[in-house]
Amino acid sequence: MKNELISRIWVDKSNRLCIQPEKATFELIYRSAMGVQWENNYLYSQIMRSGSPIEWFRQILRAVEVEYGHYLYITEKTEWENIDVSLKGLIEAESKSHHTV
Repeated sequence: MKNELISRIWVDKSNRLCIQPEKATFELIYRSAMGVQWENNYLYSQIMRSGSPIEWFRQILRAVEVEYGHYLYITEKTEWENIDVSLKGLIEAESKSHHTV
């Protein structure tokens, strides 16, 4: 499993959870058939009509692991945009419980 830093996490104007990896690209992530897409150097979820942002965070992590064998992780360098404090805490906890880098 390769480790890849998440450089930025945000919810966009279309209400999609977006994750930008530091270096890796995942252009073919759609092949995982998990509702995750790649555009302009970031991953994004379907519009969050169903499922919570934390569920979509898990889904994006799983899709990258299944399709590419990469583990996405956050650090103190990860930038947060349009993410409230409670969601940030949930994402940080999920990231830590998912894998220790």
